[in-house]
Amino acid sequence: MRIRLRSTFSIGDSGLNNGKLIHLKDGSTVNDLINIIYSSHQKESLEQGMLIAIVNGKARGFDHPLRDGDTVDLHIPVSGG
Repeated sequence: MRIRLRSTFSIGDSGLNNGKLIHLKDGSTVNDLINIIYSSHQKESLEQGMLIAIVNGKARGFDHPLRDGDTVDLHIPVSGG
């Protein structure tokens, strides 16, 4: 299946530009997507509390199953005063 990945942070020189299509196995979850991004590009994994996943416009947990054609937005929460 194909997933469109977008993010509010730089994924570095990984080649995963904003809006890039990623191919995943059927039945993959948000967590599987995150593991593929970081394992294939030697990035340290992010803790769930430091990353928000939005699938097709709705906040979802890392265990959320993905479907062909989904758009996944990854966001790092920003705080401050």
